[in-house]
Amino acid sequence: MLDNWTEALETGGQIDTIYTDYEKAFDKIPHKRLVKKIESFGLPQQTVRWMEAFLNGRQYRVKVNSKYANWYQVKSGIPQGSVVSSEKWNSTRQRVRPTNVYNVH
Repeated sequence: MLDNWTEALETGGQIDTIYTDYEKAFDKIPHKRLVKKIESFGLPQQTVRWMEAFLNGRQYRVKVNSKYANWYQVKSGIPQGSVVSSEKWNSTRQRVRPTNVYNVH
Protein backbone atom coordinates (compact mmCIF):
# COMPACT_ATOMS: atom_id res chain seq x y z
CA MET A 1 0.00 0.00 0.00
CA LEU A 2 2.79 2.46 0.86
CA ASP A 3 4.43 1.73 -2.47
CA ASN A 4 1.19 2.69 -4.23
CA TRP A 5 0.96 5.92 -2.24
CA THR A 6 4.59 6.79 -2.96
CA GLU A 7 4.16 6.09 -6.66
CA ALA A 8 0.99 8.19 -6.78
CA LEU A 9 2.72 11.14 -5.13
CA GLU A 10 5.81 10.85 -7.31
CA THR A 11 3.68 10.93 -10.48
CA GLY A 12 1.66 13.96 -9.38
CA GLY A 13 -1.25 11.99 -7.96
CA GLN A 14 -3.28 12.66 -4.87
CA ILE A 15 -3.99 10.70 -1.71
CA ASP A 16 -7.08 11.38 0.39
CA THR A 17 -6.93 10.18 3.97
CA ILE A 18 -9.46 10.14 6.77
CA TYR A 19 -8.17 9.84 10.33
CA THR A 20 -10.43 8.47 13.03
CA ASP A 21 -9.50 9.10 16.64
CA TYR A 22 -11.50 7.09 19.16
CA GLU A 23 -9.30 8.14 22.07
CA LYS A 24 -11.76 10.77 23.26
CA ALA A 25 -14.87 9.20 21.80
CA PHE A 26 -16.33 8.55 25.24
CA ASP A 27 -16.17 12.30 25.95
CA LYS A 28 -18.08 13.34 22.83
CA ILE A 29 -21.42 11.51 22.92
CA PRO A 30 -24.23 13.93 23.91
CA HIS A 31 -26.47 12.36 26.56
CA LYS A 32 -29.70 13.29 24.73
CA ARG A 33 -28.53 11.60 21.53
CA LEU A 34 -27.46 8.50 23.43
CA VAL A 35 -30.84 8.19 25.18
CA LYS A 36 -32.67 8.51 21.84
CA LYS A 37 -30.46 5.80 20.37
CA ILE A 38 -31.16 3.50 23.32
CA GLU A 39 -34.91 4.18 22.95
CA SER A 40 -34.70 3.19 19.27
CA PHE A 41 -33.71 -0.34 20.31
CA GLY A 42 -37.19 -0.84 21.76
CA LEU A 43 -36.00 -1.46 25.30
CA PRO A 44 -38.55 -1.17 28.13
CA GLN A 45 -39.07 2.45 29.24
CA GLN A 46 -37.92 1.53 32.74
CA THR A 47 -34.53 0.46 31.36
CA VAL A 48 -34.22 3.59 29.21
CA ARG A 49 -35.10 5.84 32.16
CA TRP A 50 -32.58 4.03 34.36
CA MET A 51 -29.83 4.66 31.80
CA GLU A 52 -30.93 8.28 31.45
CA ALA A 53 -30.76 8.71 35.24
CA PHE A 54 -27.32 7.10 35.20
CA LEU A 55 -26.09 9.87 32.86
CA ASN A 56 -28.01 12.91 34.13
CA GLY A 57 -27.10 15.03 37.11
CA ARG A 58 -23.33 14.59 36.80
CA GLN A 59 -21.09 17.55 37.52
CA TYR A 60 -17.42 18.38 37.35
CA ARG A 61 -15.04 21.09 38.46
CA VAL A 62 -11.36 21.75 38.14
CA LYS A 63 -8.83 22.26 40.91
CA VAL A 64 -5.73 24.35 40.23
CA ASN A 65 -3.27 24.31 43.10
CA SER A 66 -5.59 24.73 46.09
CA LYS A 67 -8.40 26.62 44.32
CA TYR A 68 -11.54 25.05 42.85
CA ALA A 69 -13.49 26.34 39.87
CA ASN A 70 -17.30 26.42 39.80
CA TRP A 71 -19.27 23.23 39.26
CA TYR A 72 -20.48 22.58 35.69
CA GLN A 73 -23.06 20.12 34.38
CA VAL A 74 -21.77 17.23 32.28
CA LYS A 75 -23.88 17.07 29.10
CA SER A 76 -21.92 14.52 27.11
CA GLY A 77 -19.65 11.57 27.60
CA ILE A 78 -20.02 8.18 29.17
CA PRO A 79 -18.56 7.59 32.63
CA GLN A 80 -15.48 5.54 31.88
CA GLY A 81 -14.88 2.45 33.92
CA SER A 82 -18.56 1.91 34.67
CA VAL A 83 -20.14 -1.47 34.00
CA VAL A 84 -22.39 -0.19 31.22
CA SER A 85 -20.01 2.23 29.53
CA SER A 86 -18.74 -0.16 26.85
CA GLU A 87 -22.29 -1.27 26.01
CA LYS A 88 -23.42 2.34 25.57
CA TRP A 89 -20.45 3.18 23.37
CA ASN A 90 -21.00 0.09 21.22
CA SER A 91 -24.69 0.88 20.76
CA THR A 92 -23.92 4.44 19.69
CA ARG A 93 -21.21 3.59 17.21
CA GLN A 94 -23.32 0.97 15.43
CA ARG A 95 -24.48 3.65 13.03
CA VAL A 96 -20.86 4.22 11.92
CA ARG A 97 -19.82 1.75 9.27
CA PRO A 98 -16.04 1.99 8.83
CA THR A 99 -14.87 1.28 5.31
CA ASN A 100 -11.35 0.81 4.08
CA VAL A 101 -10.96 2.36 0.67
CA TYR A 102 -7.60 2.33 -1.05
CA ASN A 103 -8.22 4.33 -4.18
CA VAL A 104 -5.11 5.91 -5.64
CA HIS A 105 -5.55 8.29 -8.58
